[in-house]
Amino acid sequence: MDLCASVLGEALYYQDSYCLTMFYASCGGLTANCYDIFNADLPYLRSVSSDYDEAYDPHWGDVKYYTIDEVRARIQNAYNITLSSNPNNWIQLIEGNGGYVNSVVIDGQITVRGYPFSRAMGLKSPKFTYICSPGASPAPAADPNKGEA
Repeated sequence: MDLCASVLGEALYYQDSYCLTMFYASCGGLTANCYDIFNADLPYLRSVSSDYDEAYDPHWGDVKYYTIDEVRARIQNAYNITLSSNPNNWIQLIEGNGGYVNSVVIDGQITVRGYPFSRAMGLKSPKFTYICSPGASPAPAADPNKGEA
């Protein structure tokens, strides 16, 4: 709270307008461009490196595993679609700057933004990878080199 109190009454401007100042609990070592997360192009919110996360983030490298049935249920419930029988086709990630998932092609049927998709999958951020292992669990997961916010 001392940090908040120290900036009370302060404002940051860009071209005579208030800046949108974003906060990351963790950025996986590299922040994202604003466009990659919020679909807004703010020139002062650009991807930069951060050495803090690997050293101090207790969730750095967290991994979540899901069964095929869990992945199917989450996607079908969130997007009201019926997935094909091939889980290897269900999730195609399109990354933006900083390794964040900008969008996801779902089973060739629809394309959705990465941030809402990460929420639908129960992940902490749109900085994740997806590995589908036949005979095992497909795993939307944090890349051990990226971390998860």
